[in-house]
Amino acid sequence: MATEPTKVGIKIVREMNLKIITLEENTSNVIKIVTYKLTDANGNQTILTADSEGNVELENLVRGVQYTLQQTSVDSNYEINTEIITLQNPPIKLI
Repeated sequence: MATEPTKVGIKIVREMNLKIITLEENTSNVIKIVTYKLTDANGNQTILTADSEGNVELENLVRGVQYTLQQTSVDSNYEINTEIITLQNPPIKLI
């Protein structure tokens, strides 16, 4: 008696998550007091604050949408990094 092969499903992920860890320059020391502003292509802004371990979670970023990320505050022992980071995850391409 022949058995049918197991079928394979496909899940298309249209969103992605990123984790940011802010480090002291030239070291691996995590800066735990830090806040970022995430702005999407429509100008919508979200303020993101590091958790107790210094992690900043960026969740549900839509593929193909450009975002900017800017540090807005940091522990008083450090200078704010004024660089604006552009994030763009590529759109899904089906072949």
